[in-house]
Amino acid sequence: MGEKLLKKQNDGGRYEAKLSFLWGVLLFFLLLFIDQITKVIADVYFNADGAPDYISVIPKGVIGLCISYNDGIAFGSFGDASPLVKIGIIVGTGVIMIALAVVWCKADYRRRFLRVALIFVIAGGVGNL
Repeated sequence: MGEKLLKKQNDGGRYEAKLSFLWGVLLFFLLLFIDQITKVIADVYFNADGAPDYISVIPKGVIGLCISYNDGIAFGSFGDASPLVKIGIIVGTGVIMIALAVVWCKADYRRRFLRVALIFVIAGGVGNL
């Protein structure tokens, strides 16, 4: 047991880097699952017969939930664009997510905040493809 611990301490941080990578991948898939399941739940709930159009979370209309579909990108931009433009946007988003994943892989495992932030951005981007 002591030899394994000593080996882990003398491996130059590779053990911690592998562990950080594993936790990052697990966090990515957890966030992606939560993103997709909440979209499905909202779609099913708000489109059911007799469902309300709006649910007040904080009274007096401060914060509430409603369902809205966005056919474009930010605030509906390019919603009426041709299919070729939409495919280009999807491909471009995919390329950006891959580039961010490469940055995440190359980032020092000790920069936890950066790595977690990148995972949130990547999971959000992939979840919206």
